[in-house]
Amino acid sequence: MPELGQPVPMSAHHIRKGTLVFISGHPCKITETATSKTGKHGHAKITFAGVDIFTGKKYSGVEPGHAVMMQPPCVKTEYLLCDLDEKEGTLNLMADDGSEVVINLPAEFKDAEGINTALGNDKEVTIATLTSCVETAKDTYVNQEVYDSFKVINQ
Repeated sequence: MPELGQPVPMSAHHIRKGTLVFISGHPCKITETATSKTGKHGHAKITFAGVDIFTGKKYSGVEPGHAVMMQPPCVKTEYLLCDLDEKEGTLNLMADDGSEVVINLPAEFKDAEGINTALGNDKEVTIATLTSCVETAKDTYVNQEVYDSFKVINQ
């Protein structure tokens, strides 16, 4: 798993569509934002909605424009596929340095047929994973790596 840095503080008024931020402790990609006019106390509110990059679950929130939110680090990594074990629910992968990496398959894994077809035809398959962190407690983060996509090479 790639080494990640710590989450970075970010002002809520800088949130745009496509930005990664923590919503309720989950790393989410923002899908929509709206800014209200300033009220009688002079602060605009930012309303935002996002999708968890690991589970696909939707989250939303409202923050004052001056509020500080945390932006999670996120790394996409490609590995060479060694084995797909559907019974165990794992992907056995090889990193560029030759080390073995094992990741769990997502609950709704729809690419098994395409991967098995490519492996049956003696094609090489690369797997892209997404690594980010999840907030487990206030200011405590744990790295998590999940399957993102696959690509057939040697076509």
